[in-house]
Amino acid sequence: LDLRQGSINLKKIRYQKRYDETIPLMRYDSRGIHQNPPELGENIIRGPHLHIYKEKYMDKFAIPANDFKEPYNVILSLRKFCEICNIKEISFIQQRNPSTFT
Repeated sequence: LDLRQGSINLKKIRYQKRYDETIPLMRYDSRGIHQNPPELGENIIRGPHLHIYKEKYMDKFAIPANDFKEPYNVILSLRKFCEICNIKEISFIQQRNPSTFT
C-alpha cells in the first residue's frame, strides 16, 4: 500500500494497492483529469477517480470515485480506499492533533 500527499497542493492525494511491489491493482487520485483508452468506455474523468487493474491495460482504466464523500480528507479517503480494497486491518490509520505540530 503506497500513500502519497502533495507537498505543495495538500488536496492532491494518491493511494495505491500493489501486488508483488510492481503490479498496481487499485489507485485513488483525489485530483486531476484521467483519459481512459478509447476502447474501455467512459473516456475522460475529471476530479477524484479510481484506477482499476485490467489485464492488457494495467492501471490505465479509471472510474469516477463517487463513493468518496470527502475526497480531499486524508483520513476519510484512506479509510474508504481500504474498504474498497478489502483491507481489514486499518489500525495504522491514526490522526494526530494538529496542535502538536510546531
